[in-house]
Amino acid sequence: MSAAKKLDTKKKEEKDMNNLVRSSASLLVYAKPTNQVLFLKRPGKGSFPASHVFPGGALDAKDPCLEYCAIRETHEETGLLCCDKPFVEKKELFEPVWKKLGLTKPYAHLLPVSNWTTPPTGVTNKRFINHLYICPVSSTFVHDVQMPSEAAIKSGEFNKGALEWLGPKEALDKFETGEIVLYPPQYYLLKALVENNCEEKKVSEILGMRKFEPVVIESLPAPEGHKKLVMDWGMGERGIITFKKGVPIKIEHLRDVPKL
Repeated sequence: MSAAKKLDTKKKEEKDMNNLVRSSASLLVYAKPTNQVLFLKRPGKGSFPASHVFPGGALDAKDPCLEYCAIRETHEETGLLCCDKPFVEKKELFEPVWKKLGLTKPYAHLLPVSNWTTPPTGVTNKRFINHLYICPVSSTFVHDVQMPSEAAIKSGEFNKGALEWLGPKEALDKFETGEIVLYPPQYYLLKALVENNCEEKKVSEILGMRKFEPVVIESLPAPEGHKKLVMDWGMGERGIITFKKGVPIKIEHLRDVPKL
């Protein structure tokens, strides 16, 4: 195969990967009454490097629904089993424990708060429709859950110090000062909590399962090594995201933007 054909093949493979969108689910574990959010810091390499994310992951073929996926992934990553009466179970595997519970309405306590489709920005080839839910838990878990699960640490997915509880405003402030990395979905939901007096039910009523399908509409001038993109978030909202080496370092949220 000629060099030109190899290049064309590589470009096609990258394009196909960019167009492949998988389903995933995440939990914003929300400790009450202290209003703290459970975060996991991803490693410096791989998908969404060094960012603070909510527990969650890709929908597995065996998962009966997205809510199950979110609860399963959260347990596998943190040891916290977010059923209607959450508890910590770090020794047993998820499925056997879940079956023992015999829950009749296992997802009724989860509050849907939007889903986000990763835009084809060229920043990352991995794209997901990430379905987000809030799961209120007692603030006692802030003390009981202090590090990722042993399995998540052994696999290299997270290190021992990767788990952190932060208040919504505290997390936003840390992002503004460059102490942590947030992506738009996390940023948006944290801001929604702050703007609604940290009332998770009100946020769920406002957002429900709103679909965010960000579209890049403009690339703005940026310093060398940076990328500044304007994204249409729908319903008159836009985000201006500044990236450095593929990682968001600043997010500006615009509302009531006139239609073009």
